[in-house]
Amino acid sequence: MKLRDKILNVQDIRAEKLEVPEWGVEVLVKALKGSQRAELLQNNINAKTGEMNLKTLYTELVIASTCDPETQEPVFASSDRDTLAEKSGAVLERIAQLAMRLSGLTQNAVDGMAKN
Repeated sequence: MKLRDKILNVQDIRAEKLEVPEWGVEVLVKALKGSQRAELLQNNINAKTGEMNLKTLYTELVIASTCDPETQEPVFASSDRDTLAEKSGAVLERIAQLAMRLSGLTQNAVDGMAKN
């Protein structure tokens, strides 16, 4: 197998289960794909000031990364954004922080995107 084929065929999207006692469920949090990660940063960083849009960042991360542990299908859709934003901030942060860690969204990466 060629190196290119090996790389393109490997499953490299990490995921971890997370217990959410406030919701009485366990969810699967998946790392963002490269295209999702870029879109999230593009949509949530002000190009002029480099500031993050904290009002939408965690909600967007939760929508993009939260899956059903049994089916691995997304739990939320974009249409759930406003309703999800009204859920516990602590829960949203816990899920978003795990998604950020799995996706390599460190503060340095965010700062680098803001500068570019």
